[in-house]
Amino acid sequence: MSGPIGYEDLRAGTVRQVTQLMAAAAITAPKSGGQLFLAGKPNFMETVIADDPATRRQLAAWMRARGKERRERIWFRDADTAEAADAILFVGLLPGWYPPNDDCGACGYATCAEFLHYTSTLRSQSGDLEFTGPVCNLRDVDLGIAVGSAAKTAALHSIDCRCQTRVATAALKLGLIQNAANSAVGRWVIALARLRGVKTLNIVRREAAAQVVRDAGADRVIVASDDLPAQIADALDGAELALVLDGTAGPIAAGLAGALRFRGVMVTYAFVTDIPPAIPARDLIFNEVTLTGFWLLNWLRHAPRAEIEQTYRTLSDLVAAGAVAVPVDATYRLDDYRAAFERAMTQGHTGKILFTFA
Repeated sequence: MSGPIGYEDLRAGTVRQVTQLMAAAAITAPKSGGQLFLAGKPNFMETVIADDPATRRQLAAWMRARGKERRERIWFRDADTAEAADAILFVGLLPGWYPPNDDCGACGYATCAEFLHYTSTLRSQSGDLEFTGPVCNLRDVDLGIAVGSAAKTAALHSIDCRCQTRVATAALKLGLIQNAANSAVGRWVIALARLRGVKTLNIVRREAAAQVVRDAGADRVIVASDDLPAQIADALDGAELALVLDGTAGPIAAGLAGALRFRGVMVTYAFVTDIPPAIPARDLIFNEVTLTGFWLLNWLRHAPRAEIEQTYRTLSDLVAAGAVAVPVDATYRLDDYRAAFERAMTQGHTGKILFTFA
């Protein structure tokens, strides 16, 4: 027998549980062609729960700034709602969404393949808008059904909810920061971020590399100087970031960590020096930032097989559609491996060094 249950504890636990049920309802709601469960196709939707007060305050602050910029009261209303809510459930299409290949013509094109081909440039250029598009009409319908199913689940459990889009815009626009932006990983991050409408702040060491990154679609590019923290602060103009991707490690990490919001995360995935990343104690203690690592082989060893397969299917679909690509600097036959290694070790090459097979 339990003791008296406090209302605040009951509310927080119940809302979290019901929000998870809402996410499940959104994912399992009927989809065009029954592709997810009848045909076993990879998932093309995602759900994210934001129930920590710091994140909701950050979302609200962004919306109030947008409302002030546009002189629209509705942004302030939705900001108040985001702060007052116990949790926010985001429901959207994954960057690697794909059409149902019904060739229905609702989009104005004869086939799904034509739609993807002729609208890819528009999608890549719509990053500054509220949402990226155009999107397949049937997938928009699927998204609406998913949101409706989530709202129905909330109602069945006597949990009040609101369906809003502006808070999703805020979540998309809060941004990423990365160094080594001209690397292959950096270019993929830029491309994937643009597909989701997320802005990126990118750091390189040479002006020539900066132009390469700009051409790849980066929103902001910094050529690192001796006063990198000041450069970052000037570029952000008061904004804070949730995620930093670090591809070099070493002392530069200190300047990057200072750009993170409260409980922001820095992920180090590569290093060019044996000097360990230096995160200032003030950021670790007072801002509670997290430094973690990522190594692809560890993910391949420990992630569920279904997650790995879905990720590679999503990425291969993006490559096939021309949405993402990595430039190739040079190709070599296997017996020319010495020349290939020499080229790979040369500064200034502009893409991957690949081997070809007869």
